[in-house]
Amino acid sequence: RLALERAKAKGLDAIMIGDSYERDILGARGAGIPRAVLVDRHRARTIDDVPVITSLSALPSALARLAPSMN
Repeated sequence: RLALERAKAKGLDAIMIGDSYERDILGARGAGIPRAVLVDRHRARTIDDVPVITSLSALPSALARLAPSMN
């Protein structure tokens, strides 16, 4: 919430990118950021409610799926 406040942004205008489902993804949702991407380099998790990538090189395509209007 503090980061959104400092950026003068709304949660719907942000996308969280993190490597911890519990801390980053669920934390973002709790702060009002519904869109997120999980970075799981070790392919250790199976998550259905958020895009999961194994490398940051896959981030552009994940973001395109989340926010097509950003292209």
